[in-house]
Amino acid sequence: MKLGEFLVSNNFISKHELDFALEDQKYTQKFLGEILVELGFLPSSLLNIFLALYENRSYKLLFSDALSKNLYKFSKGEYIYKYGNLIFSTKEFFEKYSLEDKGYKLFEVKKGFKVDFQEEINLSLTTPQTFLQNLILFAVYNEISDLHFEPFSNIVRLKVRKLGKIQYLLNFSKDFYKKFLISLKSFSNLDYTKTATPQDGRIYLKTQLGNVYLRLSFLPGIYGENLVIRVLNKKGGILRLNHLGLEEKYFEILKKIKNIRHGLILICGSTGSGKTTTLYALIRELFSPEKNIITIEEPVEYLYPAIRQIEVNEKLSFYESLKASLRQDPDVIVLGEIRDENTAKTALRAAQTGHLVIASLHSYSLETTISRLVNLGLDKEEIKEVLKMVVIQELIDIKCPFCKGKGCNICFKGIFDKRPSLKVFKNFPA
Repeated sequence: MKLGEFLVSNNFISKHELDFALEDQKYTQKFLGEILVELGFLPSSLLNIFLALYENRSYKLLFSDALSKNLYKFSKGEYIYKYGNLIFSTKEFFEKYSLEDKGYKLFEVKKGFKVDFQEEINLSLTTPQTFLQNLILFAVYNEISDLHFEPFSNIVRLKVRKLGKIQYLLNFSKDFYKKFLISLKSFSNLDYTKTATPQDGRIYLKTQLGNVYLRLSFLPGIYGENLVIRVLNKKGGILRLNHLGLEEKYFEILKKIKNIRHGLILICGSTGSGKTTTLYALIRELFSPEKNIITIEEPVEYLYPAIRQIEVNEKLSFYESLKASLRQDPDVIVLGEIRDENTAKTALRAAQTGHLVIASLHSYSLETTISRLVNLGLDKEEIKEVLKMVVIQELIDIKCPFCKGKGCNICFKGIFDKRPSLKVFKNFPA
């Protein structure tokens, strides 16, 4: 069986995605796996595992012991990998820790399969550029979402956010921090001489684990500039619906989204509830080379070159982007957020005139969702006419099966994972 057929048969990519990649291959002459990673269909780490299994060889992966890992030891020298709700392991390991009871699925790896580790990621303070590369590699590998730099009178403290919780990582000198800030600002085309006013920047960085997008926020404080780096598009690749770990009844509802031709679908929840991850899983469900899909976001959190992505900035608003996108003959428009009256009204009109509009909204129930839209100037009856589905989402903690939530070298403070918990409302009366 060819690699592409293997990936389709195991639901890692769709037939549409394979066809799209094969068409691309005719003109680029690149390896299929390389194209799948570039298009955002597959993370490079997962591709490496498949190639190792496919070619019956050992699998090399970066290894860091400083924080919890996605590799779990099941016998001497052998490890497994987690991808969404999928666990790559031996059947014995999977059953021993009752991982199926926790909602995980098994992709069986034979016991003789070896993982060869490369060197531990070095976070020593050599040069600002090397430190940044290694720090981001460390963050991507450990699935860290944010890096917090907090200057004090004589030191700078670095904390990290993983699975919604913050943990202290290391301290370093203020002299090195000043050099690091100058390097970051130069890299992101900001004015490094301005230290008394807030600045925001962004960086696209190439790492051994794929391209990573960084969003930077500089905020003056009494001991120097506070810095937060948001790490986006971690590990590359976008999860499909079947890898989100959804309850079966909601999975069955959401995968039928491809049957909806027009109307409005809302993904709702608080900040950090995983709305964007679900949004992109729905895009993958809808993706077809025959469909024109446009996303409008601030910022673009997942790079998905197979579709057209627009990033909102101070010169281009959600409303202006949406209005212009309607002249681009779209089948599907994805809005990172509905946040003002003009955007809400334009999205409603688009949904009424034959487009499928999928958007996120900060609300916590069906009632507050309708109320929020009404407060944004929409008519309640018109809302009911176009609203095809409302998904209310929150993330729930999965207790570590290895230490039963007490904390160990595998989990993060007793939490093994976070998984979306949904309420789905559909088929609204006119």
